[in-house]
Amino acid sequence: MIGALVVSAAALTGCGSADQGGSPSGAPGEGFLPVTVTDGTGAEVVIDDPVQNIVCLTGACDDVLVSLGLVPTASTAAGEDGLLADPNYLGPEEASTIPLIGGAFGEENIEDIIKAEPDLVIGLAGVHDRIAESIKTEIPTYLVQIGNYQEMADFTTWVGQVTDHADEAGAAVAKFNTALDDAREHRTDGVSSLAIFGTDTNFSVETEDSLLGSILNEISDYPWPTPTDGGQGHQPGAGTFSLEKILQNDPTVIFVQTFSYGPEDMPSVSEQLAANPVWARLDAVKNDHIVEVPTTIWATGRGPISLTLVVEQAAKALYGS
Repeated sequence: MIGALVVSAAALTGCGSADQGGSPSGAPGEGFLPVTVTDGTGAEVVIDDPVQNIVCLTGACDDVLVSLGLVPTASTAAGEDGLLADPNYLGPEEASTIPLIGGAFGEENIEDIIKAEPDLVIGLAGVHDRIAESIKTEIPTYLVQIGNYQEMADFTTWVGQVTDHADEAGAAVAKFNTALDDAREHRTDGVSSLAIFGTDTNFSVETEDSLLGSILNEISDYPWPTPTDGGQGHQPGAGTFSLEKILQNDPTVIFVQTFSYGPEDMPSVSEQLAANPVWARLDAVKNDHIVEVPTTIWATGRGPISLTLVVEQAAKALYGS
């Protein structure tokens, strides 16, 4: 969750523009006022100087920067195989020019971060806490937690303020809101959805308290509250439901996110579930309304670019529009 700004910023300097390969642009603005904000861990983050160089350790950071017409100084999503290589972002050629932050997820290479000389590092709450603790005395570090689409909008607005791209942030949020409003107009009673994710038949459900759940709940019936009986998932907003429980609600459309960490020809979650007789009884299966969705967009981005696409893709699957 992003906290409220204590002091708003004015006339700040942004990161590199999207056609500059990540190089800083412009000169520090005059009249800069320090900014204090509470991040997703409850820690106060103080921005004393205009932000010119941002290192992204989470896709939400990359998504927001690109939506503002900027690129990160360095990122875990750089390179030809990262989020930024997706054509909805920079594409593989430009993404390969951005320095890559190496290391495993949550254990990124601190030397790579320091080498990039960032003014601000943005990571994920609950994942990058140790890294933040290591560098926060030298580099302002903000750990984001986006639990619903309004928190995405708040985060986008804040990044726009500290990069002097408030207008661009407003436009990105407005584009998302327009897509959501359009989808709401098509909402039909009795049309329900479900979003699940996993690598195999032991999948998790995006509950109504998850980011995706907050969106799908706006444009369809979404009867998936967070379990209170020990069925909470390993990440905020995730839950575990048996197929028998899912059959009771029998959603019209099921969106499936398959995370693959093995061979490229590994079967999708829906393909693995096909042999289950309870799965076969679902109306979504009978009516061919199982939609395998791209995890880069539905799970990794988590900013205005990806979530606008989520709304559009979900609305098309639900209502053909």
